[in-house]
Amino acid sequence: MEYEKSNYNYIKSKINQMKEIDPDLRYKIDDYVFSVLSAKSTFYKDPLLTFPIEAIVDGTNDGGVDALLTDPNSDASDLVLIQSKYYQKITYEDVSNAVTKLVRFYNDMINGDYGTIQQKVIKRFLNLNAEVGDESKIIFCFFTSAEKNGIRKDRVQKAFKASLPNDVKFELRLFYADDIVEEIKQTDSRRPTVESGKIYIDCANNYLEYGEDAIIVNLSAFCLKELYGINGLNLFVEKLKS
Repeated sequence: MEYEKSNYNYIKSKINQMKEIDPDLRYKIDDYVFSVLSAKSTFYKDPLLTFPIEAIVDGTNDGGVDALLTDPNSDASDLVLIQSKYYQKITYEDVSNAVTKLVRFYNDMINGDYGTIQQKVIKRFLNLNAEVGDESKIIFCFFTSAEKNGIRKDRVQKAFKASLPNDVKFELRLFYADDIVEEIKQTDSRRPTVESGKIYIDCANNYLEYGEDAIIVNLSAFCLKELYGINGLNLFVEKLKS
């Protein structure tokens, strides 16, 4: 379906944009950057918040968790465990297995059963878990760039609840492609300007400079449309001098 492709392509364009902007992400694989994009757009919408790149623990022997963080929007130091799948299509089994791995990882960490999980993952979990209090929630998040396509959230939620003690502090959040696109757009709407973008002009060096703050060029209408599709009205917001 075109709807599915448009959401996936939108997410892909955001991943490419992040790799162009951030030198630390430039040579990372798309799966890694997708984890950053998903976590950042969901939990770090406030432009005053800085996403801790060390939250991404995806790698060899990560125990099935891709990111670990404390929810910066929570006063109770909620612990967030994230698994992400940069897929175009996904099945119920894929989602169920990912959630099961997250729960197994959490239980193993709590029980001190570290197995072959790499040290940096163990250390980060233990440090964050030390901040968890009686009022804290443990939030399991699953992100995928694929559409839901009939996968029943209630079915996944039921299996999740059956795998943990009957405790209100445990919460599962599922984000499919359309959910993530909405999170990204909400995050972008809170930024007053566009951080960066790429334009194509008619020929090399064909531009007029006006001091340090402005230039005039003949640019491709397609690239302008593409930038607007990614950034919305933020593209036309004037950046004020501080």
